[in-house]
Amino acid sequence: MKFSVKLGKLTDKQGPCCVVGVYQDEKLSGVAAQVDKLTAGALSSRMQNGDFSGKENEIMVLFEPAGLDCARLIAVGYGKAESLDLPRYRKVCSNVARKLQAMQVKTAVLWLVLDKVKSSSDGARTRHLVEAMGEAVYHFDQLKSKKETKQNITITLAVTTPTQ
Repeated sequence: MKFSVKLGKLTDKQGPCCVVGVYQDEKLSGVAAQVDKLTAGALSSRMQNGDFSGKENEIMVLFEPAGLDCARLIAVGYGKAESLDLPRYRKVCSNVARKLQAMQVKTAVLWLVLDKVKSSSDGARTRHLVEAMGEAVYHFDQLKSKKETKQNITITLAVTTPTQ
């Protein structure tokens, strides 16, 4: 798994697969609100319909979302905003890594670093995200005679500024 950090506007930081975090039963905020605006309400309409609620580790995949230059948009639920701490954030990040691996995604842009997590800094969230994702897809095979081919995922951690 390879990681890189890119700074810039949300509209500039897109890729084949994009991942955004959503809090449970709340009005969309931060990057999720920006993504919802760009996609003409794709996230909020699914939340209103009950298709997605933002419960912890709930994952929804939207294919070819209008307004974004990506083949897939993955929305991952954080659960209640007031209960999202670093251990829960790590668990969410691990589940995202496993989902990306299961979907055979080769490149993904994650917009998860700037979301609110209790008692944490941007650096702490970034470190926990990278560690959790690496641990989730790690597979020990040094002692196996027939080694499986590993899928390498390139992750871009997008740190965005508000859109105009």
